[in-house]
Amino acid sequence: MTVTLPECRRVKILYQWSILVTKHKAKIRATARVIGLLVAATSAVELGKLHYRHTERAKIEALETTFWDFDGWMPITDEIRKDLTWWITELETQDRKIFRKAPESRLGKLPQWPCY
Repeated sequence: MTVTLPECRRVKILYQWSILVTKHKAKIRATARVIGLLVAATSAVELGKLHYRHTERAKIEALETTFWDFDGWMPITDEIRKDLTWWITELETQDRKIFRKAPESRLGKLPQWPCY
């Protein structure tokens, strides 16, 4: 059994992405909105957690420089574009399995080994 994103959520992410990726700088609030959409989608996108960290880190750095003003501006760097582009290219193909098979091998001590 797998979990996938509904079409309306995909369209919303695509729309917000298209607004953000074409700019050289954006409001921190707009970037935070996109990050929120991506974080909410990670339950259905298996590798999603790996591909919004640069954007999150850049947002926090921008907030620190603007004294936590979400209406401040932040640059849209190549790392941010790379994260967002991964989401757009992989959004259609990613899903998450609910149940996984048990591991086939163990990397621990064997039961017959004595423990001292």
